[in-house]
Amino acid sequence: MNCKKRRFWKLIEKEIKAIKENELLSKKDLYDELWRCRDLEINNLWQKSVFLGSFIVAVGTAYCAFIGKLLSGGIKLRGIIALWGDYYISIRSCMHLVAFAIAFVEIALSMLYLQM
Repeated sequence: MNCKKRRFWKLIEKEIKAIKENELLSKKDLYDELWRCRDLEINNLWQKSVFLGSFIVAVGTAYCAFIGKLLSGGIKLRGIIALWGDYYISIRSCMHLVAFAIAFVEIALSMLYLQM
């Protein structure tokens, strides 16, 4: 293992010497390139924030509208819906599933927004 470390560091030293000898980029060129990369990352961050932020607001609005209609009595909660063949679900359970799905999408988008 020690031999592998020595070979690795010798290879790194060779690469550093080659870079110093060739001087591919001056310090100013390197600084300018890094500054351009920084500007690009900031630009991408704002674009992602606006994109995800608008979806978060839209999903939150949909959730509030759905719950508002549910609580005001705009949606009838009596009856049964046939799903597949012999499987049935009550409308009340279906509304809970819809609310859960909307909330889950909201949570997933919020987590994406926070981890950007």
